Amino acid sequence: MNKEEIFDNLPEFTAQDLFKYIRQGVVTLPELKDPHNVDEPMKASVRKELEDLLENAEPNDWSAALKEDSIRAYQDYLNQYPEGSHRQEARNAISRLKTQSAKMEADIRKSEDKILYDSINKKDKKALQDFIDKYEDNAYVDEAKKILNELENRDYIHYGMDALKEDILATQTDKSINDPNKQILELIESAFTDGTIDIDDLLDEIEDDNNFLNAWVIKELVKKQRLNYRDLEDIGIKTEFIQKLAGNVQRTRFDVPESISEISRKETTEVYFWGIPSSGKSCALGAILSVAGNGQVAKTMTLDSDCQGFDYMNRLPQCFLSNGTVCVLPEGTPTMSTYEMGFDLTDQKGLVHPITCIDFAGELIKCMYKTFAKKPLTNQEKSALDTLTNILISNRTSSRKIHFFVVEYGAENRQYEGLPQINYLKATLNYINSLKDNKGNSIFKTSTDAIYLVVTKVDKLKAHKGQNKSALLSEHVIGHYGDFYNGLKQICEANQINGGKVSVLPFSLGKVCFQNYCKFNTAYAESIVNLIMERSDGYRIGKRGLLESILRG
Repeated sequence: MNKEEIFDNLPEFTAQDLFKYIRQGVVTLPELKDPHNVDEPMKASVRKELEDLLENAEPNDWSAALKEDSIRAYQDYLNQYPEGSHRQEARNAISRLKTQSAKMEADIRKSEDKILYDSINKKDKKALQDFIDKYEDNAYVDEAKKILNELENRDYIHYGMDALKEDILATQTDKSINDPNKQILELIESAFTDGTIDIDDLLDEIEDDNNFLNAWVIKELVKKQRLNYRDLEDIGIKTEFIQKLAGNVQRTRFDVPESISEISRKETTEVYFWGIPSSGKSCALGAILSVAGNGQVAKTMTLDSDCQGFDYMNRLPQCFLSNGTVCVLPEGTPTMSTYEMGFDLTDQKGLVHPITCIDFAGELIKCMYKTFAKKPLTNQEKSALDTLTNILISNRTSSRKIHFFVVEYGAENRQYEGLPQINYLKATLNYINSLKDNKGNSIFKTSTDAIYLVVTKVDKLKAHKGQNKSALLSEHVIGHYGDFYNGLKQICEANQINGGKVSVLPFSLGKVCFQNYCKFNTAYAESIVNLIMERSDGYRIGKRGLLESILRG
């Protein structure tokens, strides 16, 4: 139908017919109204209906487009109404639908890519290379390249038990890892899956070192049926440790204490414990407190309820029972936490020794290193160093002082955030040597009676027949911590402490298994409790004590 035919037969068309031709662009309403074009005009009713249809056309077409919600419908609207009131909305809708369509196509394509990628053998280098060559546009081709690269590297690097051990040790001390236990488990699972180790390799390592893995990791391996409790018994793990492992025993956790700026107790011997994280310092202190309060070495131990670390002082020694049962070692102390624990020990002669133990945060050692390495400190780290400065410099007491520096036997090569123990210990020496009072004196210049180097976990030290363990331990310290030991010795010589000597004290909790369980042996802790009482001032109570005080003037 053309325009002339419409003009010649206008009275025969309905309003709907004419509306359709106008929409198709065949004719326009003004042309239909022009008397020069038509012999007989439209009927008034038809004209009125047609005008109504045209007036409501855009709103109706927009509603229809919204209902259909398709690219075609919105494009038809724009074609029909280039300057329509909803033109921008239509363009936005087209853009949205194109994005959705592209994403859907990409998801479908990626799903198909994954099905193809999952079908190849990830341990077969040829299969991986064929996949990379044939499907270079596959969404998983980069992942295939990564796996292939790792497989090719393994041809040159043997990843066996030794490499796994290194990765586990690094994970244990990497503070950037949120859940080291989970990552260690994944490392072991991956080694099993790749075939780089088998169950005998793992059991051999656990047999050689019962503390190679902690209890949580062992239990997870049992759940995954990588090993069972019988396997552990077969390699010589005592039944009492396996029973503790099989139970659901919770480890003791400690609350973050209030910060302290000074030692609250006066006229007391202050005993300081220093050590990097995981050195065994807090466990050693717990064992010492347990023995101090069991009535075997000291007659009595009276706790000071006013000291900041009163709750810690009560809870920590409860983890070290000397009744022959297997103890559950506590979790690590909260980061940056320093505890002050005050108590009186009464020795076998009836002398009362007022003691204050200060357990410095292990992270404090790291803060000292960061200071000398000119690395930025967090506010928490700055606060930990302020605590140290306040206690030993700003609010220093005149009380006598003993310092125990704690290192772990066998951990000399363990990396802690990329560095071994000795680097942090040397930084500690530098830092404490830089601490001066307002007269320029070292913190050790006055009132320090002794400095000791405590070596924990000496049960790992194996002496052959005829060898002296003490001599071997001294050789170990000089060989691995010589700089640190000599630095402490120089402090003693320069400040006339303990005749210029630094005694090396062996320490062990007893038999420890799976890092978390312990058959507590009190012998080493007893020797340190005796030492503390020998090196601290004591006084008598009662009439005899008063008489002795008068005679001393």
